[in-house]
Amino acid sequence: MKMGVFLELKNGHLKKAVQGPLSVAAGFSGERAAILFSDHPELVVPELSPFGVQKILQVSGESALDFQPDRYAIIVAELIRTHQLTNFVGLSSATGKD
Repeated sequence: MKMGVFLELKNGHLKKAVQGPLSVAAGFSGERAAILFSDHPELVVPELSPFGVQKILQVSGESALDFQPDRYAIIVAELIRTHQLTNFVGLSSATGKD
């Protein structure tokens, strides 16, 4: 089984509220992957290490910088299918709800 976490950033760093979903993922015994819309994933790697995230599924370029709910949903769904994520968590923020 694999767990996916949708990460949200603010000014290039993880939003504090993302620690909740990351904590849920940390308690998961299977593989943990984070979905990140960013051109600079290296900025958040140190913030992810305490939660045991083993893989970052990066979306970069125009898709990462221009938030459009429909496009994000299609990309996230495809990543879930491609990487066979059996569980998925994220925030119920404005971005996460979309």
